[in-house]
Amino acid sequence: AYVYENGQPCPMLEDRILNGTDIYKAGLADNMLLSGDHGTKGYDEVNAMKTSVFKQGVPKDDVFLDHAGFSTYDSIIRAKKIYLVESAVISTQNYHLIRAVYISRKSGLEAYGVKADLRLYPKESMIRYTIREWMARVKDFIFIHIIKPEPKFLGHEIPITGSSDKSYDLPEDVN
Repeated sequence: AYVYENGQPCPMLEDRILNGTDIYKAGLADNMLLSGDHGTKGYDEVNAMKTSVFKQGVPKDDVFLDHAGFSTYDSIIRAKKIYLVESAVISTQNYHLIRAVYISRKSGLEAYGVKADLRLYPKESMIRYTIREWMARVKDFIFIHIIKPEPKFLGHEIPITGSSDKSYDLPEDVN
């Protein structure tokens, strides 16, 4: 999923955020780990997600940001190694959910998934995403079972059971 040039989440990302917030508010998760691409100053999925969950009333102390979630694989490995996540409820679209839960479980996380298909998506987009997903499944199977690479970035531990402040990118984000 992605954000538009104006910083607004695309429909799929918006549905993941809404679904994840519902999971949190239902008490099925103690915290939210928002993982996405914030590899450049001009492109920021993570803070777009943060803005949305804050608008929905999720307290800052329960929201952790992963700015280096450049792929599903990276997001999950970072959740385990940086945020010390032991169990997770993953909010994503059905076409992507199987791979996300598979990577999580094979990486030692107790993982469950809740599909975030809150609307119909354009058929042309879904064909493209489905083809991409099949290729990503092959890549991630090789990553999990053979290559086992580290994510593009690791870093200092920021336990999900502690303060979320260290996961924020700018000082004004923690106020």
